[in-house]
Amino acid sequence: MKAAAGHREARMRTFLLLPLLAPLAAGADATLVLEGTGESPVITIQVRDGMARMQAVGSRDYMVYDSRRDLMFVVEPENGHYMEVDRDTLERAGRAMAAQREMMKQQLARLPPEQRAQAMEEMGLDDSPVEVRPGATRKVAGIRCREHTVLRGGTRLGSACLASAHALGIGQADFRTLRRMQGMMRRLSALEGPGKTDPVLLVEGGVPVAGTDALSGDRFELQSLSTSRINAALFSDYTRYRRRRMAEELPPELQ
Repeated sequence: MKAAAGHREARMRTFLLLPLLAPLAAGADATLVLEGTGESPVITIQVRDGMARMQAVGSRDYMVYDSRRDLMFVVEPENGHYMEVDRDTLERAGRAMAAQREMMKQQLARLPPEQRAQAMEEMGLDDSPVEVRPGATRKVAGIRCREHTVLRGGTRLGSACLASAHALGIGQADFRTLRRMQGMMRRLSALEGPGKTDPVLLVEGGVPVAGTDALSGDRFELQSLSTSRINAALFSDYTRYRRRRMAEELPPELQ
């Protein structure tokens, strides 16, 4: 009797622990497949142990992000090398680019208003504040997300539907890795100018499972999410190629 009672207690403890163990198991690895209308219609993002790998279907090039070191590696197998991108270099280059853009804006100030506005837009020089308006929730590929609209000066730039870790069914570690990768991509995108930054990257607080760019007309949506185990070698195979460092290859005016 005592043995049976002990067995039941053990089963009960296991039953009660399952809801706690499930998120950990689901959060071990994650693979997201995004489908859109841009230059790369299908993109796969894989996450494992603080690393993220992003690759367009049909392309040999890919990116790896290491959240522990806050480094991004832009890999070009056909050229036999990868570019190492670090936060400090991006921020330093960003400040230098901002100074150059300010000089360009001063030169454009001599143009008639209409020509100036057109040139500012084409060169991505509009740095007026961005407003992000949260909206209703909806489901994308069965995952609940909240819609956010991105505006600048009342003009709609695009939108992003953000999902939480709980909604995605992934662990907090994978969720943080995805968000930190978004931050690195946002800083990289900002080098082209405030007006050329992908609007989806301007929305923070979650992982985008759908997004639109009003300027280009591009859009994407999550098609599937898997928590199956991923081969760890996919996150380190870039090391077989020759390393190039962004910090060493920037022109003098951006260093």
